[in-house]
Amino acid sequence: MGAVKAGCERAREWISLEVDEELPELDRARLRAHLARCAACAEVADRVRVVATMLADAPLEEPTATVAVPPRRIGIVRLGLAAAVIAIVAGGFAGSLAPEPHAALRVPYFEQKLLAQAHDRGSLRGSVARALR
Repeated sequence: MGAVKAGCERAREWISLEVDEELPELDRARLRAHLARCAACAEVADRVRVVATMLADAPLEEPTATVAVPPRRIGIVRLGLAAAVIAIVAGGFAGSLAPEPHAALRVPYFEQKLLAQAHDRGSLRGSVARALR
């Protein structure tokens, strides 16, 4: 059996999508055009359609044995992990609401300028008193 050409390889993917009714209209038109000129792919398409029809028409098989699936258990480790994630998220949120630890020690910009000017003039008390009036 020879190598499959790139166009034929694509067409064979499209055949499967067409059988599943998942092939867009443009690609469906391209597939029809390819099948009209390529006998090998047309034969593959016929076989795939026959098998798909047989599978769709076949009755469902009833299982001969009972299959017991154990109930899903959530382990302590998973619960602990979930609790840790919640604690981290809550801590990060609460931390974003708390003031900065040294925020009270910081001097606002305009006060820094005022203090610098007063220091330059040598009269810190007089400048601060004037600014506070």
